[in-house]
Amino acid sequence: MAEYLSSFTGAEIDAAITKVRQLTDADTINEGVAAATETADYVVATGTADATLTSQNSDSTYSTFSRPGAWTFRKWLSGVAECWAQVALPAGTHIEQAWGSTLYETTKKNVTFPASLFVGAPVCVMTPGDGATILEVGDGISAGRTADFWLVRPVADSHDRDYIINVRAVGRWK
Repeated sequence: MAEYLSSFTGAEIDAAITKVRQLTDADTINEGVAAATETADYVVATGTADATLTSQNSDSTYSTFSRPGAWTFRKWLSGVAECWAQVALPAGTHIEQAWGSTLYETTKKNVTFPASLFVGAPVCVMTPGDGATILEVGDGISAGRTADFWLVRPVADSHDRDYIINVRAVGRWK
């Protein structure tokens, strides 16, 4: 090896080292760009979808109410899916069952997610839109629908009103 190197001048060795460094730096930059491209997340699909509100009365009868275009959703390259909606409950919803200093409804409800958006149960947050109502959330969340929920309100509140529920869910689509 010493014989091989001795045939090069110092300037030639410096030039060779500089060239190796340039190639290494270029490779590192290219690898970094490729890695950044592979890990960059962006929206691959977006749209709106209908929501269906299902109510189950205490006598186990069901009612469904369609809410056209209520959902907005996005699918991300990384596999994350998210959706959000404001879902209006049927006009004049009654909350009349007394429980301590509150009233609650005996009809449990759930809302369908956009069809085939999630591959498993997402994380879901639901809040009342009027600020005076509380949601009691039960179980039953799945890839296809929210958990069951009931409305609860103070006794002193108005008896009939139009209620809006804000729903946001984040899960996986792949």
